[in-house]
Amino acid sequence: MKFGITQGRLTDEKKGVLQKFPKKWDQEYSILENTKLDYIELFLENKVNKKNPIWSKEGQRKLIKNLDKTNINYHIVCDNFVLNKSLDSLDLIKYYKKLFKSIREIKCKLLIIPLNNKNFIKKNLPKLLKFITFLNKESKKNKVEISFEINQYFGEFKKILSISRIKDVKITFDTGNFYLKNKNVLINLKNYYPFINHIHLKDRNKLGKNVIFGSGEINFKSLFKFLKKKKYNKFFTFETNRGNIALQTANNNLKIVRNLM
Repeated sequence: MKFGITQGRLTDEKKGVLQKFPKKWDQEYSILENTKLDYIELFLENKVNKKNPIWSKEGQRKLIKNLDKTNINYHIVCDNFVLNKSLDSLDLIKYYKKLFKSIREIKCKLLIIPLNNKNFIKKNLPKLLKFITFLNKESKKNKVEISFEINQYFGEFKKILSISRIKDVKITFDTGNFYLKNKNVLINLKNYYPFINHIHLKDRNKLGKNVIFGSGEINFKSLFKFLKKKKYNKFFTFETNRGNIALQTANNNLKIVRNLM
């Protein structure tokens, strides 16, 4: 298995700031070499940021060059552009066609797409199923695997599969987001396990806030015991609180997980 960290989480930021694209993004690859982490998971914001290297030829070349500083030979990308947008938007379709071309240039093999809970409301299901079908076709065409980050109750997820012809849906299991849905994260992990191809690790306190990994309410000992039993050998990305010193926190995160395994 491989362990990575979300882009921007190796860069110190103001207290309370979590998801932020780092101004000096390329320096994080040098910082990565001071950890035992394997990769940086790239992310795109809910608005197109032209400073993001994914969108330019020069940036793409730099990303390919920086792969040498990781322990994997391809990129993983988490895209937040879809959030709070209508899934039948023509602009959204155009965006993803462009995105697939761009991430293909940086040797991306896994694209993570989070979906809002409102997309699973009955009246929105036709849009959701059409959107998933579109993305599956694009993923096969560009040889990029898709992973949907959702936190629905498992029964709702199974219902969607049963009323559609979609059979190859894979998900990113986010520990922190499932905690907000159901405090017993392990039950969700067990139910969703056959569909999981990626895991986001984050911890939360009783108020639901993203806190330093291992200091919150999520029982990671039980989660990793289950994953070890199942011989899970894929990827984990720390999408965690930076703490006071981002590099130190990142190293401590990995130590905690290694001790649990």
